[in-house]
Amino acid sequence: MSVATGATGVYNQLKLSDQAEVVRNLSAASGLMHHLDTREAELKVDAYRALAERDVQPIVDDLPGDLASVTDTLSELDALTLPVDVRAGVDDIKADALAFNDFVDTFVRDAQRDQASVLAREAEIAERNHAVDDKLGNLQDLIDARVTAERANMATTRNTARWATVGVIVVGIVFLLLLSIPVIRAISGPVRRVRNVPEALANGDLTQKAERGRDEIGQMAASLDHAMESIRSSLAAVGRSSDALADASRQLSDVNDGISGAAATTSRQMTDASSASSEVSRHVTMIAAGAEEMRRPRRSGGWGRSWRRSTSTRRRSPPPSRNSPRRRPR
Repeated sequence: MSVATGATGVYNQLKLSDQAEVVRNLSAASGLMHHLDTREAELKVDAYRALAERDVQPIVDDLPGDLASVTDTLSELDALTLPVDVRAGVDDIKADALAFNDFVDTFVRDAQRDQASVLAREAEIAERNHAVDDKLGNLQDLIDARVTAERANMATTRNTARWATVGVIVVGIVFLLLLSIPVIRAISGPVRRVRNVPEALANGDLTQKAERGRDEIGQMAASLDHAMESIRSSLAAVGRSSDALADASRQLSDVNDGISGAAATTSRQMTDASSASSEVSRHVTMIAAGAEEMRRPRRSGGWGRSWRRSTSTRRRSPPPSRNSPRRRPR
């Protein structure tokens, strides 16, 4: 749209510039035509003065300047770039204007020599001047018409440029709207699919994948898929570590159970050993008591009663446990 608007503006600007140049040249030609008409009128007056005045020398003195003014005006007209029809009219007038210059120059100088000899040529002054004036008038009307037409063309060009710019903008907006729909879909679709992956991750779903492509969104989707794959790998490694830790925990629990059982067995054994030790201590005490009894002085029947009490006591004592350690005799 910018390129079309710029191209339209440049084209119409160039066209307006060309039309303005034509109008400027036509306006300059119109001014030169008025100046040429004035110079032609002055030359006609010089010719009539040469017939009426007795002293023609001042007229002869002013005549070169008037003649040069006409030729200079024609040179300026030649330097202008004019339409073909206007240029043809200028060329036609140029020949008559130069011929009228020669006529007036010759007429004034002949009058300076002999006024009576040029009286018969008085009617030729008006005739030649009218020929130039008529062509000047027609050419002036043509130039004015062309100036009016070119100015109208300039106005038309301005309006055309304005409406062309508005049209290009409207077409560009419509084209932009038509183009924006598939562009929005092309962008929103991949973005939505990429957005679904983090949403699924937030819900605990690690199986979602984004659609990859060659653009920036596709590269972002590839990076997101790679990140999801890394997360899945990490979670799998954590799961395997958790399983190994659970197995180790079960094995440790089994070892603890074994240690607890061994400790209970050891406790029981220690209890049995303690009981056996108590029993051995009691027997030792009894033996010591018996030995002490034997060292006492014998009385009648004393040793026998003591031995019988000891024997009866030993018979009443329970047998030692199998687990109880046996005391070696000293």
